[in-house]
Amino acid sequence: MNIGPIERWALYFLAGKRVPFMKQLERMTLKELRQHEERVRAAIVAREQQDRTELRNKVVALAEKAGVTVAELFGRGRKRRSVGVKYRHPKDPSLTWSGRGRRPKWLADAGGNIERFRVG
Repeated sequence: MNIGPIERWALYFLAGKRVPFMKQLERMTLKELRQHEERVRAAIVAREQQDRTELRNKVVALAEKAGVTVAELFGRGRKRRSVGVKYRHPKDPSLTWSGRGRRPKWLADAGGNIERFRVG
């Protein structure tokens, strides 16, 4: 039977022979460690989703018990305003930038002072 280090550790653990986990890690190859890392990352994502779902259900239940909705407690979320255009390409008016986030390629390639592209 060909079993990996994780399965071997589980068998030792289930048999009552608690092998220290760090010793098991030290015996693993790099490939085995990476496989273990992938499983751990997947388990973390799954646990986070499970915990969020459980917490959401608890909050909803408490709100219902109090006779209010979650939306009444926390609002409907943040409303985002659209940001106006601050910079526009002189030859192609469809190329714009609000001044937020990463500078667009057309503006970065232009070099020099970007104020010459400022709108209004």
